[in-house]
Amino acid sequence: MDERRFLRNKDLIDQQLLGEVMVVGLGGIGSALIYPLSIMGFRSIVGFDDDSLEEHNLSTTMYQGDCLGKPKAEAARDVARAFGSTNIHADMMVRKFEKGMRPSPKTIVCTDSMSSRKIVYEEWQRLDNRQAFIDIRMGALSVVVVTMTKDNDTYMDYWQDDKSIADDPCTMKHTIFTAEIAAGLGVNQLFSAISGRLYHKKVWFGLQPLRFEYEELVTPKLE
Repeated sequence: MDERRFLRNKDLIDQQLLGEVMVVGLGGIGSALIYPLSIMGFRSIVGFDDDSLEEHNLSTTMYQGDCLGKPKAEAARDVARAFGSTNIHADMMVRKFEKGMRPSPKTIVCTDSMSSRKIVYEEWQRLDNRQAFIDIRMGALSVVVVTMTKDNDTYMDYWQDDKSIADDPCTMKHTIFTAEIAAGLGVNQLFSAISGRLYHKKVWFGLQPLRFEYEELVTPKLE
């Protein structure tokens, strides 16, 4: 069955590119990332999050109600196994990603702070075989997706200190559909970056009214 499961993806992307991907932060956006990455055909999904699922998280994550009280990492593992192939390797860590840890060459970060995103980026930048770094940020009424590759990396031009960003109240945030849009856009950016297609280094979209802005179109180099 697994040989035919991803048949419709084979002309879209070289299946050899779908090895390991890492997701740091398994909350709203992270939970919405797991199932498209699984469906897409990644054979290994590694995740990091030390938080547990509370009742108020149910309106902003893809996790089911019976996951209440479980670590988000364990809930993410269940999603990966439910939507992925029978051979998928879902290695979800119930801990924060910390300095000195090794990320994947393909890493997506969607944590709650800019300082934690910078830690992941700096460790990714140390990798000789780094391929794509996707930073997805969600505010009350907007989403930002920043995409970097080994050959096109100006991440710090798009990074801001936590103190310079106004903290939107959690009760102002849109519900799951916003996280799904953000996750879908992030997976599209990853797909484009690793398969040699055009992508923008920064994509911003606002929800009221709906509009998009783009910065710096890039044609990635394939190894």
